[in-house]
Amino acid sequence: MKIEATAVPLVERLAFLPKLFGPNVMMYAESMLYNCAKRLAPDEYRNGSWEFYELSNGGGYAAPMEPQQFNLMIGSNGFEGGMSNDAAGIVFTLFVINSLCFRYAETDPKTAEKFVDHYHQLLDFAKQHKEARSIFRAID
Repeated sequence: MKIEATAVPLVERLAFLPKLFGPNVMMYAESMLYNCAKRLAPDEYRNGSWEFYELSNGGGYAAPMEPQQFNLMIGSNGFEGGMSNDAAGIVFTLFVINSLCFRYAETDPKTAEKFVDHYHQLLDFAKQHKEARSIFRAID
């Protein structure tokens, strides 16, 4: 079954991060997204606006609007390569959700389980993405 991504309408944007990460974690997760982009794409990411996407399977992700192309450098797995801002956003969001899974695993298993579900929902969408190969190489 094809998973669809739908841009969150402007009037619903304020509710997206609390829905995806939970109201108690959303500010921390938002900061993690920006820091992840700065760390993995230091030459391209210069802050700016992000687009939010809801997935038809219940997941979601955030992607920087600019620039259109990112060169990611991931020291932990040796990945270096270019991808669209949409694919980079998927990578950034997967890294953040993965970190949150581990952060809450022992202290708040219910929250950690929610992040595990969101991780797999986004992973399932990433498998169908036109840049799936680059995304999976980046998160390997």
